[in-house]
Amino acid sequence: MTAADSVADAVATPDRQQPHAALGLTDAEYASIVSQLGRRPTESELAVYSVMWSEHCSYKSSRRYLRQFGEKAPPSAALLAGIGQNAGVVDIGQGYAVTFKIESHNHPSYVEPFQGAATGVGGIVRDILAMGARPVAVLDSLRFGPADAPDTRRVLPGVVAGISFYGVLWLEGSNDVLADHFNVPLYTITEIARVAVFVVPVLAYIITKRICLGLQRMDLHLLEHGVETGIIRQLPSGGFVEETRPLDEEMRAKIARPEPLALPPGEIAVDADVPSPGMRGNLGRAKARMNKIVNESVPMNGHGANGHGPDGHGPNGHGASADEGHAIVAASSEESTEADDQS
Repeated sequence: MTAADSVADAVATPDRQQPHAALGLTDAEYASIVSQLGRRPTESELAVYSVMWSEHCSYKSSRRYLRQFGEKAPPSAALLAGIGQNAGVVDIGQGYAVTFKIESHNHPSYVEPFQGAATGVGGIVRDILAMGARPVAVLDSLRFGPADAPDTRRVLPGVVAGISFYGVLWLEGSNDVLADHFNVPLYTITEIARVAVFVVPVLAYIITKRICLGLQRMDLHLLEHGVETGIIRQLPSGGFVEETRPLDEEMRAKIARPEPLALPPGEIAVDADVPSPGMRGNLGRAKARMNKIVNESVPMNGHGANGHGPDGHGPNGHGASADEGHAIVAASSEESTEADDQS
């Protein structure tokens, strides 16, 4: 067992290499720490410095710009608390004041979506309470990348679940107000919250996941059938179809997912039919089913599994999905010409 890195050890071993770069600290920042302490930091001190001097905690890249809000803001008697306080307080007259707080949680939500989003909401509520006020509303403005991007599918459901989890806790924190306002027994509200704290985040995750998959299927439809043109043509059989045009290369590059890279020479491919030891037995099968649900996705390489072959169409040049008309016109120019002649 390795002994803890104490201050005495730091003094005795000033030349010991430390992973400051891996913790997000630059060489200049590490040199500043050594200069301030008069020695190298211990492992615990280095970890604390890396957190407190991070972009999320110290705003080291943007604070020079954020500082201008306080420096350039015109003086106002209505501003009771501003830059440097936990939250801003504005006098709205008649003896009332409103407390506001805005915070971004981009990095924590990307690293760990559920906890990152939940602690983001918690930090806002904490800062409002720290100013002696009581929260009355919370707005979570969500901004993500393309719906079909792998990171969006990973981050978005977890963020929504985390916000829902903290929302239930926040409401439960005001159970006395809810009980009094809606004339409901306090015990009943507490029991509802005990169930909701587990059920609501799961439902929020599932609903958000289904929305993401639905958006992916819309993009997949564009990849396989093209863009609807609004032109209706009659086929020799008497049916009517809408003509589509293929996506341009730029749009296809935005939507389509690159093909997976082949294994380099010498690498041994893992047989997908042979489960790992941890995925065997009843527990392993349950884990596999849960993993399939969580990681469910839509193939975004233009080769869907709904009746389309390697070229995006079925064996006879026509799609086999319910939306067959789009595939017919896009795939068969001869039938389209015959339809023109007949019409």
